[in-house]
Amino acid sequence: MAVPLTAIPARRGARVVVVAGPGATGARRGLRTLAGITGATVVNTVGAKGLLAWDDPLHGGTVGLQEGDAELAELLSADLVVTTGVDLSESVSLTAALQARGAAEPGSVVDVHPAHLALAAGGWPPADGPGARPPFYDAVAAVVGPLYQQEGTAAWAAARLAADLPPGGLVVAPPGPTGFWIGRTFPTAVAGSVVVPTGAPVGTAEGLALAAAGEGRPTTLVTTEPVDLDGVTVEAWPRAMTHGDALDALVAVSGRPDEAIWPGWSP
Repeated sequence: MAVPLTAIPARRGARVVVVAGPGATGARRGLRTLAGITGATVVNTVGAKGLLAWDDPLHGGTVGLQEGDAELAELLSADLVVTTGVDLSESVSLTAALQARGAAEPGSVVDVHPAHLALAAGGWPPADGPGARPPFYDAVAAVVGPLYQQEGTAAWAAARLAADLPPGGLVVAPPGPTGFWIGRTFPTAVAGSVVVPTGAPVGTAEGLALAAAGEGRPTTLVTTEPVDLDGVTVEAWPRAMTHGDALDALVAVSGRPDEAIWPGWSP
């Protein structure tokens, strides 16, 4: 069934933020076209990590992992928020923020099918260049950036996994401590190389890891407890790696971990 084209009314000089979800991972070219026309910053959910590389000038960070992400990423204040390929089950707080903004300010949040991204802003006067990254990017980077150089931290371990990822490799982490840190700090360059199955039943991560390994993908499961999975490399991160001052600093910047990414979290 054909999906009707959603056109975005032209607004010269408008601040635009695009929220890309897992359904948009195959639409990188269209996303770049839309961003190039509108000057948008692109933020992604955890299911779309790697859609844009972590250091791409268009990339504004991975949102929905903490309850304050939406505000820091300017999803409550940008002139226009464009969603594409978003899975509403990925983040409780992000979904609530987008729905509340759309209800309070009709037309401020527009959903565009990933296949139509290159066409949706056809009437816009081209922007001069990429928009500035939202405060979210620098605020989170200020906390996690130094951790990449500190052996034994979750960010250091995530960066090591990314550096050692072979072609076609996959890293899986369940919602909880490891899923939160992989989602927040894994420096993804390839879409589909990281999976954190938010909103899914317990055991989904292990099942996904086994299935991927069974298909011949080099697969690593990052968890908090050692498990034996045939063909899967398992990293068990101790509590000291996922809790403590670094987590407290992130909470101070962007609020509590979202319920979908870390169910049952408490200070």
